[in-house]
Amino acid sequence: MKTFGLLGKRLEHSFSPAVHAAFGDSDYRLFETADPVAFLREGAFDGLNVTIPYKETVAAAVDILDDVARTTGAVNTVVRRDGRLYGYNTDRFGIEATFARHVVAISGKKAAVIGNGGAAKTVAAFLRDAGASAVDLFCRTPRFPGELPLSSAGGDHAILVNATPVGMHPDDDGLPVDIAAFPALEFVFDLVYNPLRTNLLLAAKARGVPAASGLYMLVKQAQKSRELFTGTPVPDEKAEAVHRALAAKQANVVLIGMPLSGKSMYAGVLAGQLGKRAFDTDAEIEARLGLSIPDIFASRGESGFRALEEELVAAIADDRGLVVSTGGGMILNATAMARLCRNGVVFFLDKDYRKIMAADIRNRPLIKSPADVERLALERRPLYEKYADFIISITGRRDETIHEIEAKYHAHFDRQRP
Repeated sequence: MKTFGLLGKRLEHSFSPAVHAAFGDSDYRLFETADPVAFLREGAFDGLNVTIPYKETVAAAVDILDDVARTTGAVNTVVRRDGRLYGYNTDRFGIEATFARHVVAISGKKAAVIGNGGAAKTVAAFLRDAGASAVDLFCRTPRFPGELPLSSAGGDHAILVNATPVGMHPDDDGLPVDIAAFPALEFVFDLVYNPLRTNLLLAAKARGVPAASGLYMLVKQAQKSRELFTGTPVPDEKAEAVHRALAAKQANVVLIGMPLSGKSMYAGVLAGQLGKRAFDTDAEIEARLGLSIPDIFASRGESGFRALEEELVAAIADDRGLVVSTGGGMILNATAMARLCRNGVVFFLDKDYRKIMAADIRNRPLIKSPADVERLALERRPLYEKYADFIISITGRRDETIHEIEAKYHAHFDRQRP
């Protein structure tokens, strides 16, 4: 049996094994090394994918380069044939496929690329070939003519691409650049795929700018790598199915909305339908402290309770396969919501607050009367809408609501959005 795998320095959070397993290689391996050149000479492998920070190092160490690898100086796929190492750049294929999927007009547009490594050079070469009017590379340490210091990043660019690992898990809080410095943006592409939505992509969403993560690129470059490894074509339909399944598996479902909108109940049903685990933030806080929510509010106040929510969300930030039912006021905490949004598809369960006003409301420390329901609903609605990927009107027909959420959850991964 032939041996294929991923070569890099820090690989514990890579999705590549899952992608290649879906393409038929259940024995795809991770090869972590501090000396990639020595591994190429001595390692036991038939084919490798190469990730940061070794794409340029490997390009200088293989025997034969394809045209794209030669032009960019970056290799992300190595195949051993007859004792010789062939280096390819299939990132270019994944980058081009991502722009095509999101129907991005490049010709005549000005583009900014963050980074100056192998991935950045591959993106820049593609953008120039696609007719971009200008491609500016902004980087922390300029090394070559034409590279600009990151401190000067900004301008009237229509396209922004992050080709650095800033914002990549486990350093999720990173932000490679402030997109406020790019007022004319039409599309943002972050090559990072873990988390599913980086802070850069969340900033683009808040601006209403179409954006894409690197997950589709990962799958498409793996499709091309798999073909080089095996000599057998991989149908585009297979790659689409792999991307859809991987995204749906990795993403959480996050339910936000007013108290008594049905979040806990829907979370339980959806978890069973989607093969995920229900997680109720209010119930978990009560269980951890051994106190009811009203007692927590009485002893710690609202600010103390919000701090507990933030701690809890931080603790589950790395978890996948969840359906999270949030407390009604979770949207008041921007830090907690950013963490939930990174790996979650967010649904606002929009129940008519007048129906909630008519309910028998107990043990809700911020709701003492029907008037409190109306006040909170009107105050919070802009935040519910801000964070929502989808707004679901709660009509009382549970089966229809569940079907709508499921359909929109799966469609989310086929749509031209982050």
